[in-house]
Amino acid sequence: MSLDDKMTELADAIRSKTGKTGKLSIHQMVSALTPSGNVYWNGNLLGDLDDANIHLFAKPIPAHTKISDIIITSDKPTDAGAGTIILKFENPDKVNMAYVDYTNGWWFIHVSAPGEYEDVTELPDDLIGISTFATINNLKIVVKGTGISELPTYTNVLQAYTGLANAIKKSTGTSGKLTIEKMINLLGGTTSKDDTPATPSQPVTPSQPATPSKTVTVFENLQISTFGGGSYDFTSPVPLGDTRLEVTLQVVNSGTGSVTISIPGTSISKTIASGGWGYHTLTATLDIPSGMANSIKAINVDVGRRNALKQLTVVAK
Repeated sequence: MSLDDKMTELADAIRSKTGKTGKLSIHQMVSALTPSGNVYWNGNLLGDLDDANIHLFAKPIPAHTKISDIIITSDKPTDAGAGTIILKFENPDKVNMAYVDYTNGWWFIHVSAPGEYEDVTELPDDLIGISTFATINNLKIVVKGTGISELPTYTNVLQAYTGLANAIKKSTGTSGKLTIEKMINLLGGTTSKDDTPATPSQPVTPSQPATPSKTVTVFENLQISTFGGGSYDFTSPVPLGDTRLEVTLQVVNSGTGSVTISIPGTSISKTIASGGWGYHTLTATLDIPSGMANSIKAINVDVGRRNALKQLTVVAK
């Protein structure tokens, strides 16, 4: 397969992952994979009419972040009780008042320091989570960051290739040296078989066949933010033969809970304790018998109604 063919398949994988269309330059590929801001919440916010529960971010918004850099969007609240979001800080004693009001299609942030009644311009402490008394759908909280205009300018092929590789590493949470084929696979694409025959100087002998690795990342998402969990379709096929699925996930608990991991359409299931309140990174394995792997297409993860699934990776070996 020629370099042009490989780059075409890489561009196809980037378009599929990012939703971009049309012809993409290297700079546009990097821009598509580089977020314009840090996303701290992307999903629904579930409330409780009796008790406003704290829903933690995957990571805190740092103290001294400018209030004007925090962008909050959502669907229009259908319940008057959902018109206010309470902000939760690491040290509540550093804050006098902290909430967000929905008015005429916009969310307005109000934070004041102890002894003050006017809104401050920066967060006085780490903002760790939010709560509300009713559900808010499609809530997104973003802190403005690096945009496309601030991406580096590439003056040679090596710089462009390195910049693209770094963007893919950051987007997929990987490290190490990447070939173009590895980039395509990490983005969920597939590479065409190289039918170029072996040359006399590079013979392929039957006694020393190339042995591809069976290890395949069949699902990876580091930006999930959903309560209760869900069903997730694999982005790569499960290898044939006896296979073990290694599952790694991060949950944020509102209280003590458990996680049930299962394969839809089968009796394969495992339940593990997810710990008490706060963040937890958990691992589990599921053994897939030979002959069944070809029909395994997805995984179900149930973290409980009040707990949130933040990250999920499934590797088949």
